[in-house]
Amino acid sequence: MDLDPLQPGDPIEIGSYRLLGRLGQGGMGQVYLGRSPGGRKVAVKLIRVPYADDAVFRRRFSREVKAARRVGGYYTAQVIDDGSDEDPPWMVTAYVDGPSLHKAVRTVGPLPAETVQTLGACLAEGLAAIHDCGLVHRDLKPANVILAADGPRIIDFGIARALDTKAMTTDGALLGTIPYMSPEQARGQLVGPPSDVFSLGSVLCFAATGNGPFGGSDASVLYRIMSEEPDLTDVPESLHGLISDCLQKDPADRVAVIGLLERLATADTSRSWPPRLIADLVHARVPEADVSTVGDPAESGPKHHHSTLAPPDDIQAFKSPESAAPSWDTGPPVSPASGTQPPRSPHAQYSVRRRTVLLAGLGTAAAAAIAIPVAIANLDDRRGSGGGAAIPADPNVLTGHKGAVNSVGFSLDGKTLASAGADHTIRLWDMASRKTRASLTGHTAAVMSVAFSPDWKTLASGSADRTIRLWDLPSRSTRTVLTGHVGTVTSVAFSPDGGSLASGSTDQTGRLWNAASGEGTATLRKRPATVNFVTFGPDGTVLMTAYADNTVGFWRTAKPQADPGVLTVDDISSVNGLAVSSNLIAIGATPGLVSLWDGEKSVPPPLHTTGPVNAIAFHPDGKRLAVGTSNGSILMWDTRKHQLIGAPFTGHRDAVTSVAFSPDGKLLASGSTDRTVRLWQI
Repeated sequence: MDLDPLQPGDPIEIGSYRLLGRLGQGGMGQVYLGRSPGGRKVAVKLIRVPYADDAVFRRRFSREVKAARRVGGYYTAQVIDDGSDEDPPWMVTAYVDGPSLHKAVRTVGPLPAETVQTLGACLAEGLAAIHDCGLVHRDLKPANVILAADGPRIIDFGIARALDTKAMTTDGALLGTIPYMSPEQARGQLVGPPSDVFSLGSVLCFAATGNGPFGGSDASVLYRIMSEEPDLTDVPESLHGLISDCLQKDPADRVAVIGLLERLATADTSRSWPPRLIADLVHARVPEADVSTVGDPAESGPKHHHSTLAPPDDIQAFKSPESAAPSWDTGPPVSPASGTQPPRSPHAQYSVRRRTVLLAGLGTAAAAAIAIPVAIANLDDRRGSGGGAAIPADPNVLTGHKGAVNSVGFSLDGKTLASAGADHTIRLWDMASRKTRASLTGHTAAVMSVAFSPDWKTLASGSADRTIRLWDLPSRSTRTVLTGHVGTVTSVAFSPDGGSLASGSTDQTGRLWNAASGEGTATLRKRPATVNFVTFGPDGTVLMTAYADNTVGFWRTAKPQADPGVLTVDDISSVNGLAVSSNLIAIGATPGLVSLWDGEKSVPPPLHTTGPVNAIAFHPDGKRLAVGTSNGSILMWDTRKHQLIGAPFTGHRDAVTSVAFSPDGKLLASGSTDRTVRLWQI
């Protein structure tokens, strides 16, 4: 869940629901996380101007919301309250914890055929419940399917239409999301239940392949939907006939929802939920205490930042001798381990935060029960499409990954960049030619983090398949597979001397390994939370672990079984990234905040951003910090003057998951859930 603080002008309450923060926004309204009088979390959607001032819209909204309150079933998010007659109108649905299908596929890659069959059976049952109430969803897409712990849910009845209502357009704009529209919807014609079946076929194709059947969201997609056959090349054979029958051009030729249920009932859809591949994402949740403190409307004005350290004596060894007094003008280059940032959206709040994206530490999404539909006029649904608009032929835009880029890191000579992808691969890029030097395969799930050894001969990678691989770079082959974690490996880092490897995981442990032999040397278990990120201090005597709560652990590498020092940062719900220079630690967090600590105390003021901070990295001079955010921008922060440098770097079309500087400081690399790596001249 990307939970941002309430903004000036936001209401404190809507109806009887106390608002805690912002979940999202779109063309029709703002969605908030709220709490009912009985203490239950809910999603509250407030309709914005000009819709709230449109009498025709208000009548239609009132009629549709009241109809939507009749929808039941296991696989829909219930509409529980509405103020459709108030000014402005609003509606409330049950709040569903879990990542969207879109986020899950972007994080871990295409889902197995048996998982897609189970998903299809659940969504068909949800559509049946919607249609039984005389409604058509009209905007079924991966972003409107939430993968909760007890099963998937269809959300967003904001533009569901009564069956006897005429099709509606607004100033020539189409309601819905282009890559998942039916042909009749694309033409602006009357739509019924078969339209939702067509959209379901597109959603299942995306789940099985990572792409929609008609491509991205450019204007030509509408033509392909109406006139060309779907691209089902990569759809598994067991799903091909089912999806094809959903995607027939003529509504009369499509399989009915009841037919889908009958066909899927014969498949093995009884497997336990959630499937192993996405279990870590689904179970990564925002702790109740964290949610209740984010965006508290009782707090007015800017938030104050506080840090506490307990026990302080345990981490004094972190400070190098020359940094006993803060020195703002010196600092050696950051180590390769500390310069590699995986996507840390631990509560997609986290994005994917991610990683909230992305899982606690993956960018796992705890999603609202209402996603906001958009009246599309510019044909650009950049985040919800399977492909997206074409990327310009720019040598500083590196393309090739077929899933989110979760981590980037430079070799110490700066000649090679490694990128980790949700497509299960690692790419090695030649920085002189800007071309792929090699693609490393072997992981069976999304690769979450990469790190070069100091001698450049070994690359470590952590994956959602719960393993770590050590790659021999001269031969480009796997040297060792490290096992022991029982959850997604979210982060890997080499010690400065290359003798040790550290790892973090959603299994709530950090681990130390002998980098030469691959043997585990210690398991670090202290906090009951996902370890989002690991990094060593400058001299390697301290290992730092960032947790999917508001703490950072400090472990003596010589005595890893001893209790760690713990740095607690108030006003945040998850630490998504750490960066270290000779005399500063930077902490990136959700909600959007970066704080600095000099080894003894915090160095105010912190940097506040408009979205969760997923990745941070110090420039080799130690004076600048790159900050990657869930809104796709990268900020450069002067850590001495506590001010931003220049305009944000923009160009990514989705969340930035990772940032890393080249050793000479002339390049900044960034990875994103938009599947690209970008290089920025510094």
